[in-house]
Amino acid sequence: MLSALEIENFRSFQSLTIPRLGMVNLIVGKNNAGKSTVLEAVRILAGNGNRYLLDEIAESHDEMVRSRNFDRFAAQPTLFETQTARPYEDFFFGRSFPTKDGVKIRIGDPDNSDNLISIEHAFMETIKEVSVGDEGSNETITRRRVVPKSFLNDAPENLGQVIIVTRGEKSILTALDNSPRSLSSGNSYDDGKCGVVPTTFISMNDLARDWDKIALTEYEAIVKDAVRHIVPELEGITFVESTGRSSSNRIALNRVARVKLANERRPVPLSSLGDGMLRVFQMTLRAFSAKDGYLLIDEFENGLHYTIQEEIWATIFQLSATLNMQVFATTHSWDCIKSFATVCQREPQTEGVLFRIGRSIMHSNAGQAIATVFDKERLESITQVELEVR
Repeated sequence: MLSALEIENFRSFQSLTIPRLGMVNLIVGKNNAGKSTVLEAVRILAGNGNRYLLDEIAESHDEMVRSRNFDRFAAQPTLFETQTARPYEDFFFGRSFPTKDGVKIRIGDPDNSDNLISIEHAFMETIKEVSVGDEGSNETITRRRVVPKSFLNDAPENLGQVIIVTRGEKSILTALDNSPRSLSSGNSYDDGKCGVVPTTFISMNDLARDWDKIALTEYEAIVKDAVRHIVPELEGITFVESTGRSSSNRIALNRVARVKLANERRPVPLSSLGDGMLRVFQMTLRAFSAKDGYLLIDEFENGLHYTIQEEIWATIFQLSATLNMQVFATTHSWDCIKSFATVCQREPQTEGVLFRIGRSIMHSNAGQAIATVFDKERLESITQVELEVR
């Protein structure tokens, strides 16, 4: 778990330090302050920056622009002045790859080097040499070396651009050509233990796979109890197969959720019971993917009436303790903040922390992102005047 969080050169953050975190953390701030960026940073850390995860994040922002020419670049100063973004370029502060060596994206706990990841853009030269084997056969040996950016004007023309992801003593190199591939030997990192609840609804097929993992276990009862905050008459939940048409007009087999209500003679579609029902179902179900890891919730209050947010926060706090998961959520809602603060006071076994992201107005570091932490004691006297949530 993270006791603090440092983010450097990632998206809108040239440097951001959050000096203290709890097991359940709520992030507030104005629009475009960087709340969702914090969630993305934690997700990259949890997944060890593997390229499939980076691709998924980039695609969610329409940033995956590829060209057949990405595998070969002339060593010219205009390399850093192209009009089309290269893969992962928008991840870096200023939306461009650094022109100096050693400038990296850094994400993790500043006090724990084992829980810190870096992402670096570099140029790499590939050299192939043919040698004669013992029996006279030819053997091709491939060697690669990183070319310092300061030497680009004198470097050969057949350079490839790569992303180097490092955690601890392990580094994975990904080529930025038409179809990114790992250049490093050995197995790549896994996806990590991370559950993500986006602002949009998760597909039923994905939820069905999550449900299969907890069906007929003690965790199934936890999900049902959470959903009963919205629909008290709920008796059971199941997923059934349903046929439909894909985008190519082919018959597709999907799974959809059905629920049994005490006052209904037959199961009804879960989706027909409103956004609040779906939102709570998604949040609690995704929590089990985050066991011993991280649960990320973007805009916690989506679909939730203010009168039930306190109960849902209580469920999240309890799940955090039960599953040993660290929670990061964002909000634009003062009602959400108030309900979070209330639950913080009555859940002493699970520490809750709220932090506000803003921009410095001091002359020495004007515009730099800063985080103001509100722990349990400060939350007792918090007022709406103190927080900028829109």
